Amino acid sequence: WLCFSPCKNNSIDAAVAVTSGIPANSAFTAESDQYFAFAEILRRFGVTVASSRPINFLGITAVPGPQIVLKPSFTLFPSEISSRFPFPNKINISANSTLVVEGDVIIESLTLNGYLHLIASPGTKIVVRAGKWGGISNPGQVITSLPSNSKDEVLTMRGYKFTVKNKVSISTPEVATARMVESTDIAVKAEVVSELPTEKSTLIYVYNGRSLIPRDAYDTDDESSEVFTKISGNKKTCTTCFIGVC
Repeated sequence: WLCFSPCKNNSIDAAVAVTSGIPANSAFTAESDQYFAFAEILRRFGVTVASSRPINFLGITAVPGPQIVLKPSFTLFPSEISSRFPFPNKINISANSTLVVEGDVIIESLTLNGYLHLIASPGTKIVVRAGKWGGISNPGQVITSLPSNSKDEVLTMRGYKFTVKNKVSISTPEVATARMVESTDIAVKAEVVSELPTEKSTLIYVYNGRSLIPRDAYDTDDESSEVFTKISGNKKTCTTCFIGVC
């Protein structure tokens, strides 16, 4: 187990529980522990992930960062992490960072000090090679306490809020299509036909920390031999996707 952290108490009841030596089981601790679980999984696979300092809100103490969210469309099981982060020694995430990943994404190298949101739409793949040029750095998001006169019930229950100062959002164009076929037959009211690209037709993009580049336009001359393997002449093939030059 990495953690068992239910969210069942409001901030007032949670603070009372803490004074009695009982876990807070609040929104603050549950959310922080969720981030910790993702971060700890990455650490165990060799990724360098720093840890932020504990913060106290309304009598409840937790470690709220870095905020790492790996969506189910990216990975479901810890055993899949190694294929999503093939070179963990080339990935460094600072304590004040936020990383959110959705879809078919391979993170080969990354230096992150800020907020990065990666979204690969169905039928596309993003290969991240953003360990050069100082990596990705921006103010990201900060966690702050609420004013005493806050009337937002959800935030008041939590006792804090996140404020995004700046972030980098990278997403690929939509490729998957679907059409609705209507029918007058009572038994068949509607039919959804999905037209998803096959693996061979998957559109691959490379994100180098500055731009999202189609694989056909990506210059691989400065890539290391660890990422690419020469097969004949000047041609290279990617050891991650094995489809071609990413």
